[in-house]
Amino acid sequence: MDTTEAWIIRVTDGDSLRQVALNSRIAVPTLTDQVRNGRVQPATVVAIARAYGASPLSGLVALGLITDEEAEAGDLESALRRITDKALTDEILRRIEEGGVGEHPALVEPLEPPAPISIAKMSAPGVTIPDEDELPLIKVAKEGDPRKEQPAHADDA
Repeated sequence: MDTTEAWIIRVTDGDSLRQVALNSRIAVPTLTDQVRNGRVQPATVVAIARAYGASPLSGLVALGLITDEEAEAGDLESALRRITDKALTDEILRRIEEGGVGEHPALVEPLEPPAPISIAKMSAPGVTIPDEDELPLIKVAKEGDPRKEQPAHADDA
């Protein structure tokens, strides 16, 4: 784990505290005092990270506020949000192909078609479900739309 001072030196490529403060828009005495007393504040770390294009998470790790694992999870979540759908699906396909057919059977085997559902088999307490032949849409599906069989005008009959 980086100490905060070591993190600042690494991120700023060894810039002086004065230059770091100016680049980060922090008062020079404030940064100097925080570093010398070993009490660098989280807001200071974030300001330095932003000024130097570094991850604020790595600074928070150096402060001991979060773990490396937490920082990596945050970076991963951020990366996943930024990745395109195509790149994400390409990665999923690559993993499936690399893992072989046996490793991901749910992803490579054809899906079984669902079993037909019969309304007559459904039930609910206190609810009467009519026979399928009594439901207009099912009757139309089975027998055809009776409106199409009737003449458009009474004169056509």
